[in-house]
Amino acid sequence: MGFSGESELILLPLIDGKIEFDKILIFYLDDMLRDGAIKSVSAFFQQLSRLFESKSTLSEIHVALRKDNAIELIKGAILKNLPYGIGDVITRGNYFVIMN
Repeated sequence: MGFSGESELILLPLIDGKIEFDKILIFYLDDMLRDGAIKSVSAFFQQLSRLFESKSTLSEIHVALRKDNAIELIKGAILKNLPYGIGDVITRGNYFVIMN
C-alpha cells in the first residue's frame, strides 16, 4: 500500500506507561473536512483538546465526539429549515465571537 497523501490522526492510549494497540481512534481528517464532519482541522484539534481535559479514555472521547457530531447535524438541519433565511443569519452570527 502506497502513501495516499491524505492526513490521518491516530490516537493510542497510554496505560501504565505502555502503549495499547487494541483500542485506537483513527480520524481521516481530509475525508472529515470533505464530508463536512468538521469545519477545520484546527477547530477539531481544539475540540479534542477540550475533551482530553474532561475525559480519561479513548472510548469516552469517541462517545463525546459522536454526541457532539449528532448535535451539530440536528442544529444544521433545524437552521436550514427555518423560514425567511433566519437560519443563514444565525449561522453568519457564529463568526462573531468573544473569547476570554
